[in-house]
Amino acid sequence: KKTQFKIVKDLLMKADTIIIATDSDREGENIAWSIMNQAKINLKSKTIKRLWINSLEKDAILNGFKNLKDAWNYYPAYQEAQTRQISDWLVGMNGSPLYTLRLRQSGVRGVYSIGRVQTPTLYMVYQRDQEIKNFKPEPYFEISAEIEANRQKFVAKLDPYQRFKDEESLTIYM
Repeated sequence: KKTQFKIVKDLLMKADTIIIATDSDREGENIAWSIMNQAKINLKSKTIKRLWINSLEKDAILNGFKNLKDAWNYYPAYQEAQTRQISDWLVGMNGSPLYTLRLRQSGVRGVYSIGRVQTPTLYMVYQRDQEIKNFKPEPYFEISAEIEANRQKFVAKLDPYQRFKDEESLTIYM
């Protein structure tokens, strides 16, 4: 990693113009600007452009290079990503030990990790698991018709598809 970073840093130092060609989103901006900051180049002494493409088709790439953007217009996206990255780190660094200690005080063993994305995602997985665990099959009714047209038969169903809890609700629908 160090060897590759030194190569990139040296190239950034020598370049008059830098073209950022990472993914066209906040995280792409974060990667590009973080590398330039880590390399400690004088950003104000360089022309920094942004390749903004949403396709890797040859024509899209060529068009993107013909229409390079001012990279400083995308700097706020880097700042947003950095802020989120730091807050994620702070939540995880402080919240994980806190939850681990509090749970241990309640007699729960283990080490627990929390995070802005991880915690709600795991909760969604837990909720879905509970739905599956507590699922109770119930009988239902459907409307279908066997239709013959041009000497061919097929079964037709409601579109959009519907299920009915009892015959009464089925009759009301019809």
